[in-house]
Amino acid sequence: MTWKHNISMKSIALIILFTLLAMKVTDLALLKYLPQSEYLFPPNSKALYKTREFDALASINRFGFRGNETEITEGQILVIGDSFTFGWGLKDDEVWARLLENSLKSSGLDLKVYNLGVPGTDTSFHLEVAGTYVRQLKPKFVVISVLMGDDFAQVLMKRLAEQSTLRQRAGSPSLPYWRTTYEFAKSNSIELFPGLYRFYAEARYFNFRSRIKPGGSGRSIDDQAVFFVTQSWAEESSRIVRDKKLNLPDDILERAAAGDVNPALLSAAASAARSAAAHPTREVLEKVKSAWRDLLVDMTRKFSGISSLTRNFGGRLIVFSMPNGQFVNSEVTKNYRKYGSKVTEDNLVTYKHETMLEQIAKSSDALFIPSLAEFRGYRGGELFFPFDGHPTPEGSGLLANIIAKTLVSQTSIR
Repeated sequence: MTWKHNISMKSIALIILFTLLAMKVTDLALLKYLPQSEYLFPPNSKALYKTREFDALASINRFGFRGNETEITEGQILVIGDSFTFGWGLKDDEVWARLLENSLKSSGLDLKVYNLGVPGTDTSFHLEVAGTYVRQLKPKFVVISVLMGDDFAQVLMKRLAEQSTLRQRAGSPSLPYWRTTYEFAKSNSIELFPGLYRFYAEARYFNFRSRIKPGGSGRSIDDQAVFFVTQSWAEESSRIVRDKKLNLPDDILERAAAGDVNPALLSAAASAARSAAAHPTREVLEKVKSAWRDLLVDMTRKFSGISSLTRNFGGRLIVFSMPNGQFVNSEVTKNYRKYGSKVTEDNLVTYKHETMLEQIAKSSDALFIPSLAEFRGYRGGELFFPFDGHPTPEGSGLLANIIAKTLVSQTSIR
């Protein structure tokens, strides 16, 4: 190696160093002066959900979350969760967050309930949302709903998949050191350069908004962008049935072909069937148990962080056990079995998921609200859409009543 080569390598190293320094200075400036506008959904848009079981239009306010709010204030109530909190398949006035607000108002508690539910998300995402909005809105209560048997499982599966990917990368000669380093930097770009990432996100969002056309589904409602959520279900379901070679009953196949079955249900059932047929080894089972223990410790730590943050602003964290139709004696159980999901009879009697969640809540110094007993003991109409699995308007009303009882009992809320 010649001296010229040494000088060249040093020059390249200095260029890289100065480039990184310049990026970091720019990053800090952007972080300081670029206004932050984080949206859960495109503001002032609507989402249409249409199947045989429901026909509902969901409104997104100008702040980017579900509702009709034209202004938001501090000291209110935040509800955070997935599609069960968002109000999948329900009209705006049927969502339990709105019913909860009405119930509190009838009890003399004039508090707004902001619905920060996002379909398809898990508990890890919900905690991130809580961290952002607690700082902004300093709520009196934060209600994080955890969907039993699903939310934690999603986080667990992602962790196991990430561990598997890391092991493959570590042992793969086809991924050189520079490529692994690049992947690490790419996956951690938000932490390394949050200001630049915010600028990128804002630019991407501006471009996205500029391409939105009113009535994106062919329907024009108040000149707002309308996203037809269930429009492609028939095509997606048919593809999953074909590619996964699913053996489904005729009534399910007919509904899937008509676009009345959420493709995610079919995909999840297919994955569950593969897992059940795999006969995992003792080593795999031990890894899953270890991952579960690590997950619960990590989630307890994160819930504790949100609880502490909420208390710093004078509020209180509530952990709500969101019921799933598979854990309640309902038509959902029968139909999920038709999809191919392994729904056991134990699900209809066990309380182990609620007990685990209650322990996490207590360790996090959060209030805990269970729901299974009341849902299992309910003697009214159907609480869940039989084929889709999300709460019906009646189920949404029961959810609101369960949470309202706890909130009204809290003297600090008045």
